[in-house]
Amino acid sequence: MSGFKVTTRENVLKGGSRGVGVKPGAADESVVYQAVAQTGKLKMPPGGKLSGAEIETIRTWIEQGAGWPTGTVAQVKRPEWWAFQKPKPVADPQASVDYFIDRKIAAAKLEKAKTADQLTLLRRG
Repeated sequence: MSGFKVTTRENVLKGGSRGVGVKPGAADESVVYQAVAQTGKLKMPPGGKLSGAEIETIRTWIEQGAGWPTGTVAQVKRPEWWAFQKPKPVADPQASVDYFIDRKIAAAKLEKAKTADQLTLLRRG
């Protein structure tokens, strides 16, 4: 909303429409610190507050010059949650969806439909 980007050190230092994002050596004049300390109009994170130790870590980082990793873009590590993982081939046939479908068909004493020929598949499509 304010145009504040955290992709490069230059963007973090520049800030956005609310003011200087980070002023190295001056945490109290930095919008980032004011927001996490919740001393200004902007309160971050929304709906809660960082712990005192987390706020102090940010203050210390700014006061010590706001060091930045080498390179131009900050690398944000993606969470290790299952939803962010690439699908992997299933090695165990009992872990596949077909296995469960085949079990249900067998339990109901039904037969699987035969694979349709190309012409039939084209007609259905």
